[in-house]
Order: sequence, then structure tokens, then C-alpha cells
Amino acid sequence: MDFLRGDSAIAGAAAAVDPSSIDRLLQEQPPLSGAIQGQQLEAQKGLPGMYDSVQQQRQQKQNKQQQQQQWELQQQQQQQLQWEQQQQQQGVPMNVPEMYSGQEAMPPGGTGDEQAAEHLYYTSFLQGLKNHFGTSAMSAQQVQAAADVEFDAAMTALQFNLVMFVMLMGGYELFSRLVPSVYAGKRHHVDLSSKMAVDLPRSYLPLGWIPAVARTSWNTVLKTGGLDAYMFLRYIRMCLVFSTVAGFWGMCILWPLFASGGNNEEGWYRLSMANLTQGSWRLWFPAIFMWLTSFYVFFLMNEEFKHWLQLRTDFLAHGDADTHTQRQYSLIVERIPHELRSDRALYEYFDALFPGRVFSACVVLNLPQLEKLSAKRQQAVRRLEKSVAFYEATGKRGTHVVGRSRVKVFGIESLPIIPSPVRRGRDVDELDDDLIRVTATDSLPKKGERVDSINYYTRLLVDMNTTIEKMQVEKKELAAKGNDQIRASQWMEHKVALAHDSAVRALGGKQKSRRSDGLVLDFRRGGTGQKFSSVVHTMGLDFLFGCLSYANRKIDVVVDSVVGTTHSSTGFVTFKDMGTLTCAVRAPLSSDPNVLEVAVANEPRDIKWENAHINLDWSAGRAASANVLLFLGAILWSIPVAAIQAIANIDSLATIPGLGWIGNVASDKFQAFLNAYLPVVALLCIILLLPMAFEWISVSYELRKTESDVQRAILGRYFYYQLANVYVTVTAGSLWDSLGEMLDHPSAAFEILGLSLPKCVGYFVTLIITKTFAGLPMVLLRFHALSRMFLLKLCFNQKLLTQRELDEVHKKETLWYGWEYPTQLLVIVICFTYACISPVILPVSAIYFLGALLIYKKQVLIVYAAEYESGGELFPTVCHRTLVGLICGQVTLIGYSILREGFYQPLVLFPLPIISILMMRVFQRLYTDPGKYLSLERAMQLDKHATDELTFGEDTYRQPVLAEKAVEPQAYRKTNNISDDDSVSATSVRSARSSRQDTGIMHNASTSKIV
Repeated sequence: MDFLRGDSAIAGAAAAVDPSSIDRLLQEQPPLSGAIQGQQLEAQKGLPGMYDSVQQQRQQKQNKQQQQQQWELQQQQQQQLQWEQQQQQQGVPMNVPEMYSGQEAMPPGGTGDEQAAEHLYYTSFLQGLKNHFGTSAMSAQQVQAAADVEFDAAMTALQFNLVMFVMLMGGYELFSRLVPSVYAGKRHHVDLSSKMAVDLPRSYLPLGWIPAVARTSWNTVLKTGGLDAYMFLRYIRMCLVFSTVAGFWGMCILWPLFASGGNNEEGWYRLSMANLTQGSWRLWFPAIFMWLTSFYVFFLMNEEFKHWLQLRTDFLAHGDADTHTQRQYSLIVERIPHELRSDRALYEYFDALFPGRVFSACVVLNLPQLEKLSAKRQQAVRRLEKSVAFYEATGKRGTHVVGRSRVKVFGIESLPIIPSPVRRGRDVDELDDDLIRVTATDSLPKKGERVDSINYYTRLLVDMNTTIEKMQVEKKELAAKGNDQIRASQWMEHKVALAHDSAVRALGGKQKSRRSDGLVLDFRRGGTGQKFSSVVHTMGLDFLFGCLSYANRKIDVVVDSVVGTTHSSTGFVTFKDMGTLTCAVRAPLSSDPNVLEVAVANEPRDIKWENAHINLDWSAGRAASANVLLFLGAILWSIPVAAIQAIANIDSLATIPGLGWIGNVASDKFQAFLNAYLPVVALLCIILLLPMAFEWISVSYELRKTESDVQRAILGRYFYYQLANVYVTVTAGSLWDSLGEMLDHPSAAFEILGLSLPKCVGYFVTLIITKTFAGLPMVLLRFHALSRMFLLKLCFNQKLLTQRELDEVHKKETLWYGWEYPTQLLVIVICFTYACISPVILPVSAIYFLGALLIYKKQVLIVYAAEYESGGELFPTVCHRTLVGLICGQVTLIGYSILREGFYQPLVLFPLPIISILMMRVFQRLYTDPGKYLSLERAMQLDKHATDELTFGEDTYRQPVLAEKAVEPQAYRKTNNISDDDSVSATSVRSARSSRQDTGIMHNASTSKIV
């Protein structure tokens, strides 16, 4: 080995290694002592005559080298000792692997001299790596892992969670029998005779619903819950299959391998890679296991993608039982130019492209006054129904003082309250104040007068119906014909177009004018300014006109969104066949990429009509600014998390006034339980607040146009914040410090992940146990709906509630996928991280996914009722995030293998993240992109074999405030709405017509108005 015989530079390099970072990336190499002895034997066999003299010289040289090495080791030990003393004086924990401090501290397997030479060989290789990647500047202050949970503390937390599980499930079994309407809410919104309803057989045994839910077929789940809920359950099933299979083979292969590793670890780490000796040959097994599990994830995901694409194509072709048929033939148009912002112009444009194949076209209008008036009308009709309910329940006509305010609890208004002397100036009802100004008559009572409630709100509702009907007619005419002033207001854009035409003609006389290139610009024809533009372009002012054109487009965006023009840049077009729709959505409609962006339309229930008129560029700009702010929030997210984690222990709680008794608890077991359980609960609580903030940002700030888009934004942001919690904030301190290390020193990424994450397995086991035995039963118990029911029963007399208010008590419970998908992603990401490092977490995760599948499947069957259906749009997004989590787990294993002195294992694992990224692109090309719309071949086949007559409506994609009819009050009670927990007797139920006649409300069937 010439490397150890004569290279003195290696010794100098080893002495120059910084003690604070030495042994970070030691790699596995074969022992050198065997190689030296082999060379000596070969020399003895091959050169017997010369061996003695050469051997003496070589022995003398080796003795000198050994003396030099021993001196260098002593110097390194002294430096290490001084560094440790300095760190201890500063109060910094020792998170960096320590140097070997003598022959006793060295690994077994050879003499001290041989191990010293071997150690120098490792350090020289490490120095080469650091010269290539950059010397890591990580210090103990920058990487401080979260305190792990010991095995005994985790078992105590498990016992507490089991007690919570028994209490919560016992509460569910009790309340599901006392208040069955809360736990079977879908039957209030779906006809039991339809295929959308499922009635599970009742069982008097605890957890007797589990066999019925488990036996329910996937086809029934698809018909009952829709494709969105179906794919959500299929994703949980995919995670269950992975964690079960990987957990089984981990128990069979990795557990015995790690348990016999010989590193004398205890607790969780006896069954983890931490129990393997440095540089052990057993490091190959986790590396191979990661390869197998990664490809198993690819296989499972590919199978689910195939199934999703088949169902997605069927949804695009035939829709859903609960969706409108017109959705499959409609597209949404964004960035409509000013010349096409009317129903007629938009229809003529698409009819020119696809002659005779367009059914309808409508442009979304900005109607703030009409929307406000419509909301006030809904409030007025609710109060009229409230007055009728009071009469039906008491037999007396109610009166109220005009302008007196009311209290609202869970959306239910009380009767007028007596104003407070302190708040007398503010206790004014805004509804009466606004309605008096907008109604068509001046004969309404003024504020402060006592009036008959039924007569007052009846007259008010009649006037509002008349006013809104007139406004609807005006706005529809404006939408159909457009605003004649639009063309005059766009003089600058018109001049720029003419200047461009002149430039084209000057450059080549045979080129066509831009005015005749596209249908959009056919609406811009005019002769004013042509001669001026043809002359000006020769003066070098084309650049000026280009700047003006760009500025004009940006001004339009600001004007459309801030000032609020009536005609928006958004519209909907419905075709008569699917083939035309497929051609329109795939083909570029205009040569200008800045106009006419089309996509398959969402169903009307999915559209947030209050944001539908917002300019797409304006919304995209706000989304970009929100992403920047949220990225900064993720960087600083460690501050609130660290603050909560700091106080979530007994010592901190004992300092709070009134809680000092906690510190005097004699039971060590109870103290260990609190120290282990409180940080987990605190982290779960702070995580639950995130989607609320993300929803407000998406709806109120970014002004997104569809509920599915809102849920997609929540899903992505919620996932990345949870990823920051798992990989940085919880495990390695501040994200700011971690990002700085990764940018300055690429090798620091492996160090951070490898140092911190493997030390938190107990923490995450406790987290998953808490989610399993406390979180899932809370999903089943439905605290929110149950508390709403009890509070309404306590605060309100049920006889005084209207039918509309009773319906809202049992309002639809929707499965919000932007909230629920990240919950599953958090657990599967933890699985990917510890599958090979500490596979004990896999069986725990499998138990969670099994419980989640059963509970969410039951809720989908009998509780959740979808407010919209997107056809499984979020499934590709969540699969992409899953692969991101898999990549993080692969990188973590690479870093930890380096720290365990594995040399070839990180090299073998290095292609895995690259393969995962490539698989993302493969899934995007094979499944995600084809799932956006039908193929032309499939569309033409559907049109050819279509037998049902299409029933479209011109107002299907019209804004609800323009399409809604005159409003009339509902009957006091539905004759078939007496539920098993309603206390209203059947004798108090009157017919709708009799009720209106007795109270003075008459309905004219010919005009559909209240008279």
C-alpha cells in the first residue's frame, strides 16, 4: 500500500481536519491491515533472497510513520478535548459525532496502530469529499433535533390514547343512538330510493358497523360518494397496502438484522440502523430495501393511475348522477378581449370557428349591487318565514320595531332584541336600513316604528322582487348586446393595431394585414388614424407603440379588477356535441397567446360566482405574492412551533400561576407521560389552524374562481408546511439556518437529515398513535355537528324555527379534500422517512391507515354529501406530493448511510431520487395530461352512438343572481319531514296554502309572485 507507506501529505491533511466536523461523512472501506499482511506474504514468497534487507528498511520506515501517526493522533485528541471543553462552557449540546479518542474508543477489529492507519485513510477520503462539496460550516447551535420520546414514555402515551379511544368510541355509540340524524346526515339530502343513498344495517353491538362497512363494495362507494370521495378512499387504501407489505417484510428482514447489529442500542433504536456498527456490511440491506420499496410505490401508484384514468374518462364522457349534463359540453373562456365581451359577440366568434355547433355563450358580469340586493332579499324572506313560524307556533301575529337588531347563532336569527343602552347607537338592523332605500315604494314604515312583522316583510319582499326583476332584465340585455362605449374607450389599442399593420406592409408588401388575420381583430375595423400610423412607424416610434400596447394590457387588468367594469374577461360556451368541445379545448384559438384561454368548464356548483368576474391575470398576480409570503412564513414557522414546544412540558407549565401543583407530582410515570404527550398535542393543534388561514387566502385574497381550485391550493400549501414541520422545524431547528447551510454547502443537506431525523422515531410513533386513537374517533364523533345540534336545542325553541332553519341544522357535511389529503400525506411521508431507518413505524402506520379507511368509508356512505364534483381532479396532485415525500425519504437514507460510514451504499442510492423525478414526468405524460379532457376519438364515438336527446338550458352557466326567479317563503313544515328526533307534533303542521291565507300571504301561480 503505497498510500500508507510514503505519502506524507495524507498525514498533514488529516491533521488539518476541523475537529468540529470530523467523521461526518466517513465512508466504508476494506481494512488496511489485511492488505498490508498480504503484500508482506507475497514479498516473502517472491523474493526470498532480498526480503531480509528490504524488509528491514521497510520496517524502519513503518516504525517512523507509526511514531509520526501516534504524535498526530495525540495532537488531534488534545484539540478535540479543548473543543469539547469550549462547547461545554458555552452550553452547546454535542450533536456532532466525536473523534476516536484513543485505542479504547476505536472500533473493534484490529490493533491500535492498524486502526490508526485505517482512521487516517477514512479521514483523508473525507477531506477529499469536503474539498469537492465545500467544508460544512454546521455547528451544534444550528442543528438541534427535537427531544425524542423514550419507549416507556411512548407506552404511557399509548395507554392514555387507548383510554381516550374507549371514551370517544363509547360516546359515539351512545350519541349515534340518541341523535341518529347527526350520524346519518346524508339521508336528509338524498332520497333513500336513489342510488346515491346507502342505509347501513343497525347493530346493537359496539363497533357492529365495521363488518357492514368492510363488506360494502367499491362500486357502491363510487355511486354513493362520487369520484372525488372514491379516489380519496383509494388513496388511503394504497397507503395501507404499502405500509402493510413494507411493514411485513421489514419485520421479517430488517428487524432481526438490526436487533443483532451489535451496537448495544436500547429502546426504539435496537430495531433501527442505529444499532449497526459503523461501516457494517449490514448497511446494504436498508439500501436494497429502499430500492424495493420505491419501486413498489411506483407499481402501486401506476395501478391506481390506470384505474383513475379509466374512471376519469368515463366521468368526462357521461358525468355523474349528481352533476348537470351540460357540464360535459361546456368550456370556460378566460382572457376574453374587449371586443368579444358580450354574449352575442362571443357566440358569433365561436360560431364562425365551429359553424352550427354552438348552443349558447354567456359572459360573466360584475354585478356587485345586484348581488348585494339578492342577499338582502334572501334575508328578508327568511324573516318573513320567521314571522310565519311565530304565528304557527303561538297563534299570535308577531310585531317588531323597524331597525332593531337581532342575534345570529350558527346562521339562525333570533327575534328582535331589546337594544342595550350602551350600544343603542350601534344596535341598528342594517337590513331594514338598506331595504328602505332600495324598495320601490315610499310607504314603508320608518325606523323606530312598531309594525306587524308578516305584513311588513311581505310588502318588502314584493317590492324587492320587482326591483330585482327589472335589474335582471337590464343586465341581461347589457350582457347580450355589449356596451357600445367599449370600442370608443379602446382607442389606444386600436391605434397600436393599425401601427402594426403599417409596419407589416412596409416590411413586405405581400404579407396580410394583421386586421384580417384573426376573427378577434375583425371587430376593430375602422379608418380613423390609418394614415397617421403608416407615417409614424417610419420615425422609429414602433418601440413606443409596443410599450403602450403592453401598458394598455396591464391597465386593462387593473381596471377590470380594481375599478370593476361590468363586462368581465370570463365567459362560458356550450357546444352541441363532444367532438367540437374536444377540438376547441385542444386547439389554439387565436394567434395571440394573451387572449382566449379555454379549458373544460367546472360544474356550476363548483364555481364561486362571487369571484367569477375576476381577471385571471389579477388573480395569478395575487397568488404569486401570496406564495412569496407563505414561503417566508415557512422559513419563520419554527418560531411559533418552538415557542409551543418550549412550554409543552412540566417545568414550563409549573411556572404558570395555578398550575404549580404539576411540578410536585410524585409519579415519574405521569411526568414522563406529560412530557411525551403534550408536545405532540400542541403540534397537532397548531397544524389544524393552517388550512383555515390557507382557505381565507385562496378565497378572499387570491379570489380563486372554483372550490376545487381552492382545495387544490390548500392541499399544496398544507402539505409543504407539514413537510417543513417534519424535516426541518421539528427535527433540525430553524429553516432559515438549514436553508443557508444547504445553499452554502450542498453536503449539509445530507448532514441535517442524517443527523436529526433518525433521532425522532419515538416522537413520530407517538404522533401517529395519537392520530390513530384520538384523531380518528373525533372524525367519527363529529363534535362540530353534535355541538351545533345541542346548542340550537338549548338556545332556540324548535317550534319557532322555520323549515329552512331546520334544514340548516342538518346541513350538508362535505369532505374537504384540501384538509383531509394532507393528513394522510403526513403519515405516509413519515413512513417513507423511517421505512428503512427504523421500520418499527410501519406497523403503527398500517394500523392508522386501516382505521382511516374504515372510518372515512363509513362517513362517505352515510354522512358526507358532496357540494360539488370535480371528477377526481386532486388525485394526480396528491400522487405528485406523495412522490415528493418519497424523495425526501430517499435523501434522508442517503445522508444517514453516509454518517454510518457507508461508502458504496450512498452511491447505490443516489439514482433513486432521480428515478422518482422521472416517474413524476412519466405519470404526468401517461395519465394526468390525458385525464384533462377526452380524446377526439372517444368524443366522436360518443357523438356517433348518442341516443338521448340533450336537455340544455341557456341559464345553466348564467350567474345565479341573473337566473334566479322571484323568491317566495317556504311552508312552515314539510308534511314528510318529521324526523325521529323532532319534537314538533303532526297536529301543528299546516298546509302551505292554508298558512299563507291565514297570515295574509297569497301566492299567484300564474305570475310566480307574492301579491
